[in-house]
Amino acid sequence: MSRLDKYAKTILRKSRLVMVICFLLLFAGLATPTECFIQRDVYFNKSSYEPGDSGVFSVTIEGEVGVDPTLYFTRLEIFFDWENYWTSGVTIIDPGETKTISVTFSVPSSVSPGSHSYYYELTWSLSISLENPVTHTSSTSIITITEPAPEPTPDGGVFSWEFMVLMVAVGILVGILIGVVVTLVARKSKEETKSKGNVGIKHLKG
Repeated sequence: MSRLDKYAKTILRKSRLVMVICFLLLFAGLATPTECFIQRDVYFNKSSYEPGDSGVFSVTIEGEVGVDPTLYFTRLEIFFDWENYWTSGVTIIDPGETKTISVTFSVPSSVSPGSHSYYYELTWSLSISLENPVTHTSSTSIITITEPAPEPTPDGGVFSWEFMVLMVAVGILVGILIGVVVTLVARKSKEETKSKGNVGIKHLKG
């Protein structure tokens, strides 16, 4: 038997040993889910959200190399301090395979700006029949909800109370000036008409 064959058999025996240990610990309730898979990344699609926004929360998972069982992930659920959201369907991950599981959520307009807590749960099974599910619960973290951005003006500025008051005042002043000008023009036109009439009467009398 060659050294390569001996090495391959040694790797196979170790893989089977890891699989057996994983099964025994899981069913004895002594193992955690991270002993059979690796969480490569946990992230949101944005660094912060505003009230009324929607978002996506994702977990990237890699099946542990050397652990023979295929993993069947049945649920990713995220718990915010305003509501919880979850996925549906089954995500199958083989040993050494990497996949991302995502869940969409929304931030109601009633949620106040500031720091809010959240945590998530991953539920999975070693069985294709999804028997004996195991749930991994994360630690609590913080997500930031920011103040809604002010509505932009057409020129790229921002509406403010001061700006609105100024515009109203300018509008009133412009209205008054227009009224004065119209009044003066009308009065002058009336006087000119009256003056022309008097001149015509004098010519007739002469």
